[in-house]
Amino acid sequence: MKRRVFGQSGFSLLEVLAAFTILTMMVAVVYGILFVSRQTQRAHEKKLEQFTLIRGGLEKLERDLSMAYLSLGEDQLIPERRTYFKARPDAGGTSLAFSTFSHVRTSKNAKEADNCIVEYTYMDDPMRPGSFVLRRRETNRLEHKVAQEIPGRTLGLIPGVSMLTMEFYDQKNDQWLDEWDTTVDEGRMNKLPNQIKIHLVVDNGTDHMVHFHTMVFPKLTDAINLVPAGSTSGSFMSGSSGSGSKNSSTRSNTSKSSRVLTPSGKK
Repeated sequence: MKRRVFGQSGFSLLEVLAAFTILTMMVAVVYGILFVSRQTQRAHEKKLEQFTLIRGGLEKLERDLSMAYLSLGEDQLIPERRTYFKARPDAGGTSLAFSTFSHVRTSKNAKEADNCIVEYTYMDDPMRPGSFVLRRRETNRLEHKVAQEIPGRTLGLIPGVSMLTMEFYDQKNDQWLDEWDTTVDEGRMNKLPNQIKIHLVVDNGTDHMVHFHTMVFPKLTDAINLVPAGSTSGSFMSGSSGSGSKNSSTRSNTSKSSRVLTPSGKK
């Protein structure tokens, strides 16, 4: 009796290898898409975080500048004044040191005042060679001392700074200047700039420079009749030569500056 032969079923080895190859390619394509998507998401999150730091740092700088002030009650014979405005070109751009009303007291009994000295300086950015970190130092009060000798705190504001330049408008002479120092120029001893242009250039980590432009309008451009506290050990609050209401009215005029924060195109 002959054995009955049925039709062959299943896949040949060649078909199995072809199917496995196609499946592997599909998995690789899907993984590649997911990997690229994740990388794009991380890059976007990194840029968003950096922009948040930049925006916060510029807002802090604008607030400090808008509330800058000078006092008519300074003793001209004392070398270290308590109220001044110094802006000079530096390695990373413009370095600043000035008196302002922007200090916020965090404790009721703290030996601090509403006015202080704020300094903006630069240090090398360890994460981005060739770039800088913009630092802000704020003293707790005003004293007849060098600002570094007055108790305060330092904070790194904006990393990856390639350049931060400022221009100061001299309304009297109708010109823009790259520096402003009330301690050496007698013509500006009791005068702040009417407008301040700020140009910030930041490395976004992809060899592209992002430019930010804004402008600040200081509220108290002329020196005011507000005498800083005469005793640096007993009195830490500033008092006017008149009544306390004058001090409060002066403080109320130091509102937030008009600001335009515009990132320009990448170069």
